[in-house]
Amino acid sequence: MEVVFSRHVLDKIANDLLRIGVTKDLIESIVRSPDEILYDTVTNRYIAVRFDQKIAVIYERRDQQVFIVTAYSSGIENIIRRRKRSGRWI
Repeated sequence: MEVVFSRHVLDKIANDLLRIGVTKDLIESIVRSPDEILYDTVTNRYIAVRFDQKIAVIYERRDQQVFIVTAYSSGIENIIRRRKRSGRWI
């Protein structure tokens, strides 16, 4: 499976996430081996979550490719709880 990173997430890594230790390799590792995978019913995207590192990676499946859209690193527990409760993430 090929992993492709959006310009948005690359900028986010360089400007924000790298300072807290979030790298492209870590994001790819989370997608390949998450604690939980959720599905966003609004955007039709998947969310790979790693709870011990408090990171959620939003991605799309495109044929034999995984396209990383963005990543969240703060407050993921609250985001996950709210979106599950609303039925958006299942």
